[in-house]
Amino acid sequence: MDHTLVQYHIPNLYKLIHKMMVDNLVQQGFPRSVFDVAFDPSLVGKGLILDLDTGDLIEVDSDGIVTSARHGTSHILSPKEIDQRYGRHRQWGYFELLEKQQRHPNFAAFLTHFDVPVQHVCSLLVDYYDKMTWHRYDFWPKVMKGFIDNFTASLFRDNKGAFFPELQKNPKLYIIPRPRVLSWLQTLKNTQKNRAPDNGASTKGTAIPGEGKEKGEGLGRGGIRTTKLFLVTNSHADFANFLMEKTFGKEWRSLFEIVVYYAKKGRGFFSTNADFIKVDAKDPHKSSLRVKPKLGHTAECSYVEGNADTLTRLFQEHSQQTRNPPKPTPAPSSTQPAPSSSSSPPSSSSSP
Repeated sequence: MDHTLVQYHIPNLYKLIHKMMVDNLVQQGFPRSVFDVAFDPSLVGKGLILDLDTGDLIEVDSDGIVTSARHGTSHILSPKEIDQRYGRHRQWGYFELLEKQQRHPNFAAFLTHFDVPVQHVCSLLVDYYDKMTWHRYDFWPKVMKGFIDNFTASLFRDNKGAFFPELQKNPKLYIIPRPRVLSWLQTLKNTQKNRAPDNGASTKGTAIPGEGKEKGEGLGRGGIRTTKLFLVTNSHADFANFLMEKTFGKEWRSLFEIVVYYAKKGRGFFSTNADFIKVDAKDPHKSSLRVKPKLGHTAECSYVEGNADTLTRLFQEHSQQTRNPPKPTPAPSSTQPAPSSSSSPPSSSSSP
């Protein structure tokens, strides 16, 4: 959802997160003068890694080879310096852990727009540590505290921290309305075509306006071909609803057959059989009732956690029912049966 359906004004978002982190680190005891430098977006980028053994921000290729490095805010390492620091083959020592998505106290990977601006803060801290001749770059736990103090999910509900209150107060500064994408989603939702039986011929989906991409439609062979939209996000229900409403309007939920919040996509949604939990309307963070999921364009068909296998089967069952609806049972006839030919006619004689 974030940075896909929901788009942010990235320059404004970066400045907010940078200021949020600086203020938090000052509260933890760092001198304000350490950060008395304007945020420089040219010094940050997705995919960079902070090596806390060396204080370098490094870039590695798909084999774990260090291809470039910068120490602090200004010192770009030469090829010779990279060889001296990381060895002749430049193999980064923690690459295997990174591939397995495992954390380690000696490095930090910046992979999303929510953590990328903090690279600049870390570079300023490296410069500060070098100036103080402190040879252990041990500031990362305090940076992590800054993330926790501002990005913990319940802070949105409680309107606490520095990030969520500012986002809720000035959403137009940070969240981009997307009417063209809304129109496209509505078109997909309402798509219904007669589909020829599968004979190997290719069929085209619906193009995203202005983007030239196509999406497939429906499931199954023959019959009515329809498009089913669903949303699976790692965000909690209250925050996701806020973002989607600011992006697509208050009726956004009617676009999707099912919505799954806090799906833990990188930690179980695609690899476990976690139950679907019904969203608690009063406090989504306290949702606990395990249920069997169903489809529908209402908030009733919104869940927490769940798993991909069950969701796939749910759509397959729905597709099967759409293609082969149960035949109605014929109603009993109200017409009286005709008399049998062997029946004797009533007597016409009367008693004397």
